[in-house]
Amino acid sequence: MFVVSDKPPSSALAVRDIAQKEARLYGVGIGPGASDLITLRARAVLKRTPVLAYPCPPGSESLARRIAAPHRRRNFFWRRRVVELPIAMTLDARRFPDPAAYASAARAIESHVRAGRSVAYLCEGDATLYGSFLYLLPHLRDVPVEIVPGVSAPMSGAALLQTPLAQGNQCFAVLPASASPQVLEKALQACDNVVFVKVGKSFRKICTLLQKNDRMRNARYVAYATFPQQYCAPLSALAADASFRAPYFSMIFAP
Repeated sequence: MFVVSDKPPSSALAVRDIAQKEARLYGVGIGPGASDLITLRARAVLKRTPVLAYPCPPGSESLARRIAAPHRRRNFFWRRRVVELPIAMTLDARRFPDPAAYASAARAIESHVRAGRSVAYLCEGDATLYGSFLYLLPHLRDVPVEIVPGVSAPMSGAALLQTPLAQGNQCFAVLPASASPQVLEKALQACDNVVFVKVGKSFRKICTLLQKNDRMRNARYVAYATFPQQYCAPLSALAADASFRAPYFSMIFAP
């Protein structure tokens, strides 16, 4: 005798229950730019995760999504239907980060996780070092979270320059170039090595501070580390060029 039921078989229920219990949000650090600098763990997460979230500037491609692209194409889920959750990032510094955008993304991510679908949030570099993933965390409500570490930009720049970030008993600091001159100067006075990230429009300010603190002579400039257009040069040569403009993805190393 056959019994017709609208309920799935017990084995299907068990599989669904396991998926719901294991589903989580992954904050995935995908490295500084080169796709082959992604970690094995991050690659494994991308291969099995059916929902992808990433920051996306308005009207342009997501850099994080582009870095992960070679690994996505080999993902079983990408041959089926993968849900994408682009998170609009404002370019207006006065409104960044936009709490409404991250709150909305958090609600969408929670709905997927509670339905048994894991979500991978792509974050350039490492998710815990100036990563946009940190803006999302406060808006989440009771969902499992796992952070997958990634190679950070200062590491990639130091590797390109073949210079240590720190050795022995040295201390070093990583600071956003946009911080106040007072904060930046304190770091220069206290630390053996200082790395300024996201230099962009703060290039001249950093040069002035380095000159003032006698740190210009050995300072080095790195732009787009690990990208095809990567570039490094002595900072003093660039500082002498009044027409030089540093891009956002640039760093200054001041030993």
